Amino acid sequence: MTVAAKTVVDSAREIIQDLLVPELKAIRVEITSLRSEMEIRDQSMRNEMEIRHQSLRGEIEMRNQSLRTELEMGHQSLRTEIERGNQSLRAEMEVRGQSMVEALRGLEQRMMEGFQHLSEKYDLAMNLRERLAALEARQEAKPN
Repeated sequence: MTVAAKTVVDSAREIIQDLLVPELKAIRVEITSLRSEMEIRDQSMRNEMEIRHQSLRGEIEMRNQSLRTELEMGHQSLRTEIERGNQSLRAEMEVRGQSMVEALRGLEQRMMEGFQHLSEKYDLAMNLRERLAALEARQEAKPN
């Protein structure tokens, strides 16, 4: 290449560098500025998301606690109701049991009275039989 051609190429290079380098530096500064803005926005978004996350977590925990309390109250209410029912059943069973015991005692008393009456009748029948046998023996012993 000749010196004149080198000078033209060098001149073109200088012109391109004079025009492009300041633009490239301006673009680099703008990109750096945009990166900084994006990092600030990202950090802001992260902070906001963390705050919302903590808020939601708090709400969920409060609702869970509320549900636990409701369930515990319902459970306690059911226990109380079941215990009342059990007490009522126990009382009714005791009353019926006492009634049955009294009925059995009455039945036993009547049976004992019946056995006593039967025993008295048996004794009377045996007594009559013995007398009858004695009378028959006398009758046979008498000579006609």
